[in-house]
Amino acid sequence: MARVRKQEGFSLIELMIVVAIALVIAGFAVPAFMQTLRNFRIAGDARSMNGELLTAKMRAAARFTRTRVQFVRATRQFRSQWWDKTLNGGAGGWADEAVGAPQVLSEGVTFGDGGVANNPEGNPIGFADPCLDDGGVPIAGTACIVFNSRGFPIDATLLSPLSSEVYVTDVSQVHGVLVSVTGLTRVWRTDTVDTEGANWIRH
Repeated sequence: MARVRKQEGFSLIELMIVVAIALVIAGFAVPAFMQTLRNFRIAGDARSMNGELLTAKMRAAARFTRTRVQFVRATRQFRSQWWDKTLNGGAGGWADEAVGAPQVLSEGVTFGDGGVANNPEGNPIGFADPCLDDGGVPIAGTACIVFNSRGFPIDATLLSPLSSEVYVTDVSQVHGVLVSVTGLTRVWRTDTVDTEGANWIRH
């Protein structure tokens, strides 16, 4: 008499249970992964801005001229420029750096303070002054941090500016780069729920 072999494998119910468990785990894992990805993006943008500022400061000293990093809110871009004394018939003008195209902020990241009131030093949050064109006219929607040939930040009057800080936000976080009067840069972060700016953490 032939023996009937038992069929091996999983039943449909068992497979459905496994799939359901996998979906539940994914439901917890995906949001955490997306938040981690957002953290990397905005932190990377802040580090890139800091790097651009440090490079501009060194170029100012190397060329014995002024340099600046221009931040454009509408296009979410920033780039380095230098004061070329040969432009405009010898009157001078701002020229884009030949090396490096404008850098664009990551998806979901914009320039702004996210509603946080105070900066890491406990003062009301400011933003770098608007950039000036070659004729000294402010350019709407921009911000510039300018360095003199000694690597110190300056304003339009060639004195220390009231604010040498720039911020980016992704709605949940705010990251800022602050430049001291001596040209030292620091990168900070806090959450947008910290509306008073009491919990800044230095990178």
